[in-house]
Amino acid sequence: MDAPFFCHDVTDRAFRVACEDKAKTTHACGAKGIAAIEVLIPGDRMEEYAVLWGKIVGSEPEVKEDETAGKEIVLDVGVPNGGGRSKIVLKEAKSEKGLLRMKQRGIGFSDLVIAIDRQSERKWQQCGTEGIEATIWLE
Repeated sequence: MDAPFFCHDVTDRAFRVACEDKAKTTHACGAKGIAAIEVLIPGDRMEEYAVLWGKIVGSEPEVKEDETAGKEIVLDVGVPNGGGRSKIVLKEAKSEKGLLRMKQRGIGFSDLVIAIDRQSERKWQQCGTEGIEATIWLE
């Protein structure tokens, strides 16, 4: 089984990130942090990946199933400071797009969702339709 690579840094966050300096932590799009990352997994391997990722991040997997979209397993990972939550979504490669991406790249990262200040009524906005921009969403 493929295992994700994680690097755990125990250095105090205030020492490595200038969180107090608004000029260094404010972005024009209103980004506040990572809301979610999505990882494509083959449908027949969802359960074993849920156990693996759940143990790595210390979160109880929450299973969501949809006939059309397939299965999703959500793992809550919190945030280092401030309010809000962040999550990892293990997503069954079931759609045409997901199956093609899985065929080209294998198991792994598929999309990034950036948390922003709510300035729009739209739930998610895709940053672009091609290339890397098609994998980034604003929530």
